[in-house]
Amino acid sequence: MLVGGRIGKMSDREVAEKHCCTSRLISVVRRRLGIQPFHRGPKPTEKDWATVEKDLGVLADSEIAKRLGVLRSTVTTHRNKICVGGCKVVDRRTRINWNKVNWKLTDKAIAIETGANMWRVKQWRDRVAATQVTPQNTPERSRKLRARGQR
Repeated sequence: MLVGGRIGKMSDREVAEKHCCTSRLISVVRRRLGIQPFHRGPKPTEKDWATVEKDLGVLADSEIAKRLGVLRSTVTTHRNKICVGGCKVVDRRTRINWNKVNWKLTDKAIAIETGANMWRVKQWRDRVAATQVTPQNTPERSRKLRARGQR
C-alpha cells in the first residue's frame, strides 16, 4: 500500500484525507517503509520573519504560513515567542474580515452580504462592540424616505 507514491511527498494528514483513512495509519505505514515525513520546506530565516513581522497579529497565522510555506503552528509558535497577540478580526471558520464589515447595516443585511449566518454576525457585532441598527434606521430606508420627502 504505497498510496499512489504520495507518502513522504504530502503530509500524512493530506494522504489520509485522500484515501479515507486515519493519519495515524499513514504514519505507521510510512515509518515501516522507512520513508521520512514530508516537510514543507526549510525553516524561515530571520530575514523571512522580518518580511512578515508587521503582519503578525494582524493577519491570520494561516495566511502568513501560506506566504512563508510553513505550517500554521510554526507561525503561531514564532508569534507567541515574540509576545505578539493573535489576530482577532479574521474569523477562521468563515474567512471574513470583520473589520471591513459595514456595521451600520442590520444583522440580516450583513449576513446576506458576507454569506455568514445571522448568529455569527451577532456574535461578531458583540465582539466588535458595534451598535445594533434597527430595520427602521438603515441607510437604505433613510435614503428612500428622503427621496419621498418624508424625512
